[in-house]
Amino acid sequence: MTNEQRIELCNNINENLKNKDSYLIENDKDFRKLISSKILTFNDKIGSKYFGYWLSLFHGKDKDTDNYVIKISKSKELPIAFYLELLNERLAAHCSLSTIESKIFKYKKDSNIYGIISEDYRKFGYRTIGGKDIIYKFLKEIKYNVNDDYELENMDIDFNINSLPVIYQALNYFFYDKVLDNEINYNSLKASSSVNMIFNELVKRYVFAYITMQKDFHLDNWEILYNDHSAYLSPMYDLELSMDESFYDDRFNTSMKWSREKDIEIDQDFQNFIDCSEENKNLVINMHNILTVDDVIIFMNDIQNRGIVIDENKKEEIIKCFSEHYDKINTMLYGQKNTLK
Repeated sequence: MTNEQRIELCNNINENLKNKDSYLIENDKDFRKLISSKILTFNDKIGSKYFGYWLSLFHGKDKDTDNYVIKISKSKELPIAFYLELLNERLAAHCSLSTIESKIFKYKKDSNIYGIISEDYRKFGYRTIGGKDIIYKFLKEIKYNVNDDYELENMDIDFNINSLPVIYQALNYFFYDKVLDNEINYNSLKASSSVNMIFNELVKRYVFAYITMQKDFHLDNWEILYNDHSAYLSPMYDLELSMDESFYDDRFNTSMKWSREKDIEIDQDFQNFIDCSEENKNLVINMHNILTVDDVIIFMNDIQNRGIVIDENKKEEIIKCFSEHYDKINTMLYGQKNTLK
């Protein structure tokens, strides 16, 4: 493939990405062409349920390259996970939270194999480090004085490492080499340092994750982009495992918690967050008022109007699950079911 053909192919894909009703990859031949042109390369970090790829759109000499992450389902139907990813991205943006933007496409025009394409948030000039690496660095060097991840993971740690107090300690150690006690000592209204700004955003995402029933907000699902001058939290991503009853099951829920207590029940953890301060409670109230059942239905209908249709029974199941959860949060906040929506 010549350089001119490669640029033309990239431009065609860009046009398709702007068109909500288009397909990115229409047939097997085009798919193979993308791989052979090195525009599309394998991504081995996607997991066993999907085929994963990196997509690099080249715009010509001395111009930027746009990068995307692609997942293609191994099943011959639209995965509900893809639909929930789109829904939760829109809900997060509705709450003024930074999130990636994704789009669903068909592998072939007339097939039932679907994929999802998401923008790559990494930026030139910034290094990235994941939440897990930040926590592990703190635990290995300060808490336990061990050298490798394997040794750490086989230790009997008596607290929840994916908890906001531990994350706050680890962030301070990563950025400033500070070792703090277990208390969270910061004011979100005066969050001027990199640590406090990042932590303040993580607190908001913790609240969003509980309200939208995210069960996959673990340490590998957030990163920090940083250089010698600035640092910020990556946009939200991997929002697909949400809004079903397994959220309440600790065997399946690996999301961030407020408490360091290892075995605290999920609802009790959120109740403790609400009861900790008026600031916490007001944060929950504000986001709860933004993410009503009616709001969720409006976004679901908008996604359907853009051509992504799921089974009506599944749609009703999602609404019912979220509605019951919404009422539970009412009870946490007000002590009884709040009928005002």
